[in-house]
Amino acid sequence: MNNSQHTEAGRKRLRTFLRNALLGGLGGLSGALFWTLSHQAAPSSLKKEKTGSTSSRQSAPGKTQSRSAQPGSGAEPHSPTSGGSTPEPPASRKGNPSTNSPILPKPSLPATINQSVDEGNESGTGQASTGISSTGVVQSVESGTVELDRRIKPSQKAPPSAANFQPATAEEEALRKQICPSISPRSSIAQLIARRQNPDMPSMLPRANLSCIQDASLLQRFPGHMFYVLRFPQWPLAMPLSPPLADNNIFVFDSKDIEEHITDSSGLKALFQRQMPAVADEKAAAQALVAWLRLAQELAQDGMYHFSIPQSSIDVKANGNEFVATGKALVDQHGGDTGDITATLVFSAGGKLKSARQSNNLQAGMRPICQSTRLLDLDPLVRRMAEQDLLIMGQRAKPYLEEQRKKVSPELQKAIDRIWQRILKEKR
Repeated sequence: MNNSQHTEAGRKRLRTFLRNALLGGLGGLSGALFWTLSHQAAPSSLKKEKTGSTSSRQSAPGKTQSRSAQPGSGAEPHSPTSGGSTPEPPASRKGNPSTNSPILPKPSLPATINQSVDEGNESGTGQASTGISSTGVVQSVESGTVELDRRIKPSQKAPPSAANFQPATAEEEALRKQICPSISPRSSIAQLIARRQNPDMPSMLPRANLSCIQDASLLQRFPGHMFYVLRFPQWPLAMPLSPPLADNNIFVFDSKDIEEHITDSSGLKALFQRQMPAVADEKAAAQALVAWLRLAQELAQDGMYHFSIPQSSIDVKANGNEFVATGKALVDQHGGDTGDITATLVFSAGGKLKSARQSNNLQAGMRPICQSTRLLDLDPLVRRMAEQDLLIMGQRAKPYLEEQRKKVSPELQKAIDRIWQRILKEKR
């Protein structure tokens, strides 16, 4: 082959390279470069052999064959013709044989989904079939299945503060000014959660519910203290927590800072032994027992139980120089919930707590799982079952419905609003 033939062959390869690069984008660019280099290095006899075999395949009646693209490259198959090489369009521009419609790349996360980070609170709203959960996970509205993990990195979050929780009530604020005016218990708890946050786990703050426990028995037996319960919802799914945090946490504040963090009955016993003044009579022993049961029910709560402490269930007896107090916190029998929490406290002659026994006998009834996401199910039977479950749970399902409503489409939000209005109307 003389110099002019070499030059002409080089020009043809360059033209083929440019066509493939323009038609195939970046994939075509890399593939065309690979094809050009491989053909440049291949012996001329091998090129003729390949060209001849390709031409013979093209001449077969009723069949059209093209050279396969190199594995792993973005180049598209093409076949030479008498007038020069004419590459076929890239696969992304070719039609689907079964539907004769363009094959489009897999869509990315819709640009219409908004993410906001407000004081560590991640939230988002999506259109039609997507939404962002409180943990930053994009979910399908209809099925609730996880599609894509879009957690916001901790470095993107605003510093934690009391703004992560529901605002304090007027009664709570008045009590705070009286007991601990120089501190903000809500901010202290938010900062504690942030310090315990595992960076490899979803943020705990967005799902945390904080409320002040205001009970006469606590004020009487623990003067100068405020009690808060920090609860993480267990339904529809409990979230992983970083120790020492648990599903239910009681924080006790004095005038300066957090004094106690309680997650079980052993913590309650330590609190009563360290912080409670001595019991002087049966009335004080009864108040102490009610205070114990009031806190015990918060630790046993899964967000759905309703408890009551009937005065008739409280019994205090003198046993020599000691007082023995026994009582129960009863579960309101609603939606299948039954049971009670029984406690017995023994106070020594000096009025200090000597021993404590507690027994939780609880049976959970109907609980929220995925009912809110099935209110618009295509199957009418599934829709009826979802509605019936929510009606049975009644107003106890409010936290669950509020949380789910933040994640779903506008259509499903309207369905949740309708079922909630029905719950209120029927006083369930």
